Amino acid sequence: MSMTSRQESRRGDAPRGHPDQDTNVDAVMYVSSTPTSTVQISAREQYGLSKTRHRRFEHTLQRQERQENQGGHQEEQHHGHNHAHQGRPRTRHTHQDKPLSHHTLAEGHRQSRPHPERYHSDPYNKHARGQHRTSPSSQDDTNTRLGNNTSNQREWSNDVQGDHFTLMTYNLLSKTLCQSHKELYSNCHPKALSWDKRSKALFKEIKSLDLDVYCFQELDQDDYVDLFEPKLRSWGYTGFYQRRTGDRNDGCALFYRSQKVKAVLIRGVEYNRNTFIGRDNVGIVAILEVAQGKRGRSRKKVCVATTHILFNPRRGMTKIAQLKMLLEAARLLIEEQEEDIPLVLCGDMNAAPESFVVQYLKNENVDATTQLEMHMSTAKPHSHWVEKPSGTYLNSIAEFHASFSNIHRDLAAVLGTTYRSQPPTNHSHAAGPDVLTQMANMHIPGIPQQQHHHHQQHHQHHHQQQHHHQHHQQQHQQQEQQGFSYRVSQPFRLLSAYQHEIPLTERHARKKYRQWTTYHTASKQMCDFIMYGHLRSTATTTTATPQHQTPSRLQAAATLVLPCRVLDRCNGLPIRNFGSDHLSLATKFQFV
Repeated sequence: MSMTSRQESRRGDAPRGHPDQDTNVDAVMYVSSTPTSTVQISAREQYGLSKTRHRRFEHTLQRQERQENQGGHQEEQHHGHNHAHQGRPRTRHTHQDKPLSHHTLAEGHRQSRPHPERYHSDPYNKHARGQHRTSPSSQDDTNTRLGNNTSNQREWSNDVQGDHFTLMTYNLLSKTLCQSHKELYSNCHPKALSWDKRSKALFKEIKSLDLDVYCFQELDQDDYVDLFEPKLRSWGYTGFYQRRTGDRNDGCALFYRSQKVKAVLIRGVEYNRNTFIGRDNVGIVAILEVAQGKRGRSRKKVCVATTHILFNPRRGMTKIAQLKMLLEAARLLIEEQEEDIPLVLCGDMNAAPESFVVQYLKNENVDATTQLEMHMSTAKPHSHWVEKPSGTYLNSIAEFHASFSNIHRDLAAVLGTTYRSQPPTNHSHAAGPDVLTQMANMHIPGIPQQQHHHHQQHHQHHHQQQHHHQHHQQQHQQQEQQGFSYRVSQPFRLLSAYQHEIPLTERHARKKYRQWTTYHTASKQMCDFIMYGHLRSTATTTTATPQHQTPSRLQAAATLVLPCRVLDRCNGLPIRNFGSDHLSLATKFQFV
């Protein structure tokens, strides 16, 4: 599942240009045959034609009608004398004189333009006007044809020499969620939505890659028990499953190759234990030992955390709280080992790469009062996404800090680890307690309710803007002096293994192509991530800019190339060889 607003489709309507519909070839196409109907769709509006192409289109239809009328009279006059015309050369129509079929045009084909598939498949293409105007039959045919001709065999970005381990994250689109949200997959062929066929495609992809660690999201519990766990166990993997809380049937799963990877500790994290979150999403944190060397005599540890974050785009602070809880759990497990262990964070974050939520993962601390909560997980295409002065939006920051006041003690009880009031000091780069959260909970004053009213006045009355801005700055300084912080932090320094923008071509390196990991009628964007890094050094200030302190103990040597450009021609996922509405991400890691 993913974000952004649904685009309206005409799946329930008859295809435009159907032979049963009446057609006025003079000016208006596809006018309803009922006298009471007043809905008229011009050819130019229907197909996005220019004025010149529109006039040519009308002339062609008129010429076609005249030819049909003349042909009918000639057929009546010369009925029974068809043998006289045998052997005559067939008239060759030029490009302009070639008759145009209503049914062909209704399927979105533009005979005068090259590469017609790009006009109804790529939402990032400014010419993609007909993406959701194709008929159901043509959409199904496109997906079926593309699914039959597109293999799920993918290539790695680089050839990696030496010791390494591989990891995948994959949102599988659970059986129950696919059935309950069928409107998102109206462009897909019904056979492609069958769980029997989808699971076979998923297993084929998983088996062909033959990786060391698999992290799955949206996997139903019964499918894990009856299908995935037995299948992967027969391939030599050991699994762990964490079901979502409440009445949800899906959850997250982690599988590791038993011959190469050993699990030191695996724990599930239920986010609803935090009073601020109150949602049924979950995560998994594991300490794994990976065999190194030809015979695997040496082993190195890595912490793997996977999750499926809340979908609701209006709950940005809830998403940050879920990620913070997962990262704090990872820190506790790392500190329990008393070693400097790198972290791999992966999963479906339900946030855009440029969003505030992802920036929270990449930075030591961020100011949570500079953006509206409803914009925190989306991209920034408009001016109102610009960050405002600190303290502009409340975003329940006081409640956020209050819910994490005893997070280490609460997580230690849940995870079964030892609670430490002070961090270990036997390794040089251990992260200390969350200074920002500690300071925030030293004194959390009740924020006056009239402050929100002042913010509304600030936006409604332009002449009071400077006065309120000074008021916010003074109040912000007073609250920070009292120990209250508008900033939220996380203890890891993380990098993304994938780039969300890549060069369009080698010749046009400046032009960027936006990669995506999910594609259905409501979304086509990147929301899945693989991030890696290590614990930061002990924080000493609440406003310091993140510094590049120590290189990561882990290096992303290669990534599995995303087939976005090939799949741009389809109308959405899943298709025959891709069993989910998400694409899998995989990385080859090396210890450094």
